[in-house]
Amino acid sequence: MNSFRSEVDSVYMVGFSTGTSLSVRYVDAHRDDDLVKGLIMLSPAITASSGVAFLSPYLSWFRDWLSEGPESDPARYESFSVNAGAQFYQLTKDLTNPQFAPLPVPVFMAGSADDSTVNMAAARTFFCAKTPSAKGVMLWFESEQTQAEELAQCSTVQELPSAAPALGVVNLAHTSLSISPANPHYGVQGHYRICAQYGYDTDDYQQCRSDDANTVYGESDLGADGRYQGKLIRRGSFNPHYDLMVGQIVEFIESTL
Repeated sequence: MNSFRSEVDSVYMVGFSTGTSLSVRYVDAHRDDDLVKGLIMLSPAITASSGVAFLSPYLSWFRDWLSEGPESDPARYESFSVNAGAQFYQLTKDLTNPQFAPLPVPVFMAGSADDSTVNMAAARTFFCAKTPSAKGVMLWFESEQTQAEELAQCSTVQELPSAAPALGVVNLAHTSLSISPANPHYGVQGHYRICAQYGYDTDDYQQCRSDDANTVYGESDLGADGRYQGKLIRRGSFNPHYDLMVGQIVEFIESTL
């Protein structure tokens, strides 16, 4: 942030997943910093979806990896280190505290109600209770698979359908929000396919990666038996509503400058 001070008059901090937690923590620690004009939070990480995330700092004393797989992606999403989970818990553990003071800058937030990595209900509560209401926007993508639960309500939450049947998208995964369908690596025509739930030495894994006609995109817990309506499931790696979201981000920035 300091490197921008002599270059620009305004900064909008954009974060994906843990990056959103870092941006919130920065603004909380620098409440008088008028350089930051707003936060843009994609797949916001206010707290983990797992109820045992608090154990991760202790587990890191005994093991290095929660899961390991052969990597075919620069982001190394096939593997997850225990230390990463521990750092995530330490970073976010105070954000759901009722005593956390509301943020002084407007927030744009977008997330999937079906996200299996972060607790989106907690993120929605944070948005409604801890961000300025006048100019904020939250895009809440939901599907037929979204679990019914009591959610925070505020007028700047826009509830939108996440499914895109033409692209084979059933619902939106944590990993999909920030990526365009046209992305050459993660998009519809990209070669990266997230199929780790089937194991790496199985026929289902190979078919999931190669058989476009018999797979759908969705969150990793879509389908009770590893299939959705008879089709294999790739974890979503792109957002079919990306252009809509980017347009909303541009409007948010223009309205808050």
